[in-house]
Amino acid sequence: KMVLESGLQRRFDDAADAVSGGACKNADVGATLHLYGLYCRVRKGVAKAENKPASALLDPRGAAKYDAWNSASALSEEQAAMQYIAAVEALTNENEKQQQATNANRTNASGGGGGDQLGKAAPQGFMIGAKLAEGAKEAEGKCAADS
Repeated sequence: KMVLESGLQRRFDDAADAVSGGACKNADVGATLHLYGLYCRVRKGVAKAENKPASALLDPRGAAKYDAWNSASALSEEQAAMQYIAAVEALTNENEKQQQATNANRTNASGGGGGDQLGKAAPQGFMIGAKLAEGAKEAEGKCAADS
């Protein structure tokens, strides 16, 4: 198992702490599984057959988690760490925007000023998926530039 460069390790640890602190609590299941797979790739290495649940029918949650980890196993440890950081940043930014829109909507409902940002927002899953894809492309670009 390779060791991440100290700056990347620190950024990865900060992102993991943010997730543990609830920064991505509004993420959909797909985004959460994607984060899980990347996290496991960095922390545990490549997924092995022995980690796969015996039956997806008896343990669908475990099977989904294994599949996410296994799909992230094609990445290098550095690529997985960079994609994890980018995804957490995208989800955190989206969560902050949603919170601001909710606060603005509450202000409007109580007679205060402000715009109708909430009415103009795309569905949550679409926005998070788009932000994850953006973050992954950005991370891949950074990783290629570092090589």
